[in-house]
Amino acid sequence: MIRIFYRILFFCGLIFSANAQEIKIPEENPVAEVSEISEQSSTETASARPASEFQNNIESENQKDLDEQVVYVDAEVFSPTFMKNLIACTPDTENNQENTVEIIGIKNNKCQIKYANFDLNVPTTLLGNIHSFEDIETLLKNKDISHYNYRVDYIYEGLVYALDACSKQKDYFGKQEELSDEYVIINRSLSAEFVNGICVINLQNTQNIDGVESDYGVTCSLSFKEVKKLEPYFKDIIEKYGERRGFGTDGHIMVKPAEQNKKTHESDVALMYYMQKNGFCKKNSD
Repeated sequence: MIRIFYRILFFCGLIFSANAQEIKIPEENPVAEVSEISEQSSTETASARPASEFQNNIESENQKDLDEQVVYVDAEVFSPTFMKNLIACTPDTENNQENTVEIIGIKNNKCQIKYANFDLNVPTTLLGNIHSFEDIETLLKNKDISHYNYRVDYIYEGLVYALDACSKQKDYFGKQEELSDEYVIINRSLSAEFVNGICVINLQNTQNIDGVESDYGVTCSLSFKEVKKLEPYFKDIIEKYGERRGFGTDGHIMVKPAEQNKKTHESDVALMYYMQKNGFCKKNSD
């Protein structure tokens, strides 16, 4: 009986021991799992590092290409000697590949400078701020400082035809032209419109310097009575050289444009002189 009891205890001990070993297994596995995760993370970091370095290399090469494409241009700064003479407004010249800056001297407390087709009268207080051709070109936009050295010419060509149109109470659109250079755009034209019994003749002359526009145009206004008074002076010219309309052999209307010649030019000049002398014309900028 006692032997049976000890055997039971022995088997229970074996069972308890086996169970105890089974409980210890889960305690070892988490350590192994953490170790595996740590190794895996290290592997991923190691594999990610070359990709990051590769991306950095690409960005570095791209930046290098951009740097090679950027062209740094030094401003055309005046020579030290010229800048010294400019501040003192002492006569001197400076050239670049396209133009010349010429210091003329002081007049009325302003420094006279010539550049391209411009005359500049620069206050002496601004001379210290001028260091380059670019600074000079910026001053060209200032109408109080710069003046485009251009003799204002008007288009008189067609004035005789403009007055003839007004005598018939019609409008007239004559010659138009645009003159331009590196700095200035000039638009000129001659036109006439008959409005409320008044013949209004427009001698357009506008000057545009980098978006800054000046109007040198002239407007002449004559009553219908005045136009009729002038008609005998241009009637013969119109009959000889004015526009002709007729029918061709096929029945279509034929138009012969008005002529511009020495005779019409002389009439244009004479009529313009008459209108100016009698006070029919005035400048738009007045």
